[in-house]
Amino acid sequence: MAAALATDLVAIGAQVDLMADERLLQPFGAATFHPVDSRAGEMTTYRKLAAAADATIVIAPEFDRILEHRATWVTQCGGRLIGPSRAAISLSADKHRTAQHLSNVGISSTEGIVLQKSEPLPLDFPYPAILKPRYGAGSQEISSIAESDAAKGHITNREMRLERFVAGMAASVAVLCGPKNLKPLPACRQLLSTDGHFTYLGGSYPLEENLEKRARRLATEAVASFDGMLGYVGVDLLLGKKSHEDTVVEVNPRLTTSYIALRRACRGNLAEMMLQVADGQDCTPLFFDTPIDFDCFDHRSLVSLS
Repeated sequence: MAAALATDLVAIGAQVDLMADERLLQPFGAATFHPVDSRAGEMTTYRKLAAAADATIVIAPEFDRILEHRATWVTQCGGRLIGPSRAAISLSADKHRTAQHLSNVGISSTEGIVLQKSEPLPLDFPYPAILKPRYGAGSQEISSIAESDAAKGHITNREMRLERFVAGMAASVAVLCGPKNLKPLPACRQLLSTDGHFTYLGGSYPLEENLEKRARRLATEAVASFDGMLGYVGVDLLLGKKSHEDTVVEVNPRLTTSYIALRRACRGNLAEMMLQVADGQDCTPLFFDTPIDFDCFDHRSLVSLS
């Protein structure tokens, strides 16, 4: 994701500073690479780059408040953040609060309960169910619980969310967010492992037209219900046999893997369009219909541009 975004930014004439753990990412293209090898070094380099840049885009996981803290660092040092506000990140990073929030505004979301660390799974919950970290990213530690017998003796190792299983086709929609409008991008089908852990493996594009319209409509409604969304935001969905069965699973307040496919399908420069929408300008993203498959890979990084 970081490499794809930086490549697109360089293509529109931006000077890009890319920061990441030197063990995870190597220099590439015309971007200036800033390796870090310690937490102290990360904070120092991060704040220096963010303060000097015209804008900063953060790519980081939500768990352990990693994304929230780094977004906050940008504003604390006087930089401009192209991304959701701290409050929006805090809400959407919490899978349980997100589901409650969406339900409260009339948007279909997964029903579930919170389990504290070392708490056993309740046997009277309506199984089958999905067990996931309350604060998680990248399908980590997700598992399916088929029935109450399978829940016996299961003790949580961290704060978790147990939610009802919802049948449907897994899909995602990215939304470009700005102060004046929201631009939903074409929906992508998600490829998940079939071993009961729902590991995210990548996806494909495009969806059938009817499913596409349903997915974009639901994702836009979900993002619009949050205050402070800006830049690129991803929404994970389950599309049922009928539209009333469509369900929002998660809202990701950051760049997602779908960017890799969408940039290839886009008739223009997707990064440029993201910046235009974030600046309050209007644009109409257009996409080719050529089928695309993409794999999942993830790097934590910071991109600064000037």
